[in-house]
Order: sequence, then C-alpha cells, then structure tokens
Amino acid sequence: MARLLMIIALFALFSGFQPLRAEGAPWMVMARHGECMSLESAARRLPELRGVSDPYSFALALRQAGEKVSVSEQTVKNITFVKINAPDRGLAMVFVPPVACR
Repeated sequence: MARLLMIIALFALFSGFQPLRAEGAPWMVMARHGECMSLESAARRLPELRGVSDPYSFALALRQAGEKVSVSEQTVKNITFVKINAPDRGLAMVFVPPVACR
C-alpha cells in the first residue's frame, strides 16, 4: 500500500493539478496501478459500498458493522485522497477524486 501512496504522490506532484475536491464531487476507488472505478462499480465486488457516497460514510458503515476502522486523509498538490483500513476484513482502500485517476 505504501507503494500505491508513493505513486499517487508522485503523479500529483508532476502533473500540475489544480484544486480538485469540490463539495459534492464524486469519489472513486483507486486500484493498484492508478486505475479507478466508481463507487457503484466497486459495490458489485464489495457489497459494503452499496449506498455509500464517500469514504467517510463507508468507514461509518464498517464501524456500525462492528469493524475496527482507521481513516487517514492526505492532500498532495491540492488533491485529497482518503485511505480506509479495516484490518480484520483485510481491506485497505484508497478513495480519490476522478481527476486523480488514469
């Protein structure tokens, strides 16, 4: 996962992004190599994502299901991404705005 965060940081630093995270803008789930999928598409593989609109509501849903969850937010060059870890479920997910995706 550290490698993924490094890739995101380097991509953000060298691409010259403008401020990205407008209120209400959609979140995407980032895959290992920088590809992304919508939350709706990801929910087909991970039912816990159904009805989730952002990483914080996903963390809340996991906590309500009794899971231990950690949330860490990073901002690199005005790009905010959120990492959700639920170690007992083996989940480590990164949520990003669409412009951070390939």
